[in-house]
Amino acid sequence: MNSYLLALRNYGNFADRTRRRDFWLFVLINNIVYLALLFVDGKIGTASQDFTIGVLSGF
Repeated sequence: MNSYLLALRNYGNFADRTRRRDFWLFVLINNIVYLALLFVDGKIGTASQDFTIGVLSGF
């Protein structure tokens, strides 16, 4: 969790660099959260017809 927060804190900081592990963990967690929200959108019926975006996953 610290790696995710570190990548989030250093988002606008162009003076420092983040480690490769922190970046890929950030991407992995974002994708897992997106897929979970897309699944919930599909279950409650708020997703689009082609399941590309929904109310929760779009937020």
